[in-house]
Amino acid sequence: MGHCIQVIVGSKYVLDSLQQRLGSSKVVELCHGLFLLPVTEEFYEALPSASDTLTWSGGFNFRFLDAKLVRLLIDASQIDTVAYVETEYFGGDGGEGAIVARGGKIVFGPAEGEGSINAALQLLGAKKEGGRDEFDSIELGRFRSNEDWIEQPRY
Repeated sequence: MGHCIQVIVGSKYVLDSLQQRLGSSKVVELCHGLFLLPVTEEFYEALPSASDTLTWSGGFNFRFLDAKLVRLLIDASQIDTVAYVETEYFGGDGGEGAIVARGGKIVFGPAEGEGSINAALQLLGAKKEGGRDEFDSIELGRFRSNEDWIEQPRY
């Protein structure tokens, strides 16, 4: 069974504003005051172009992380901290990565590999709980694809 998501995680206020501005995808509640906004093809295509380039030499192949998305994260982070996280696992193989913006700057990442998402979620205030890591404590593993998240009730 796989797990493949591309999502922005942050506060309800910031993610609602992104969703309304770009008019696609939807905001879904996680736990501990965090929310998620799936990054779909339609959402990504609605992003304004960005002239600068993002250099990434890591081994994880981010699906949507480029200058357009980084510009969106930096802009949104002027309101509140946001993270972009991706997973792509199938049958135990694959990878994960994350990036965090706060106060108009990238403060973490892009990072890849085991623990990168948990480190990003810590910067959003997620905590380990009941023997579960940050990923599981906010229930980011509740659904295994963007499509599954989108089919859920809004909040």
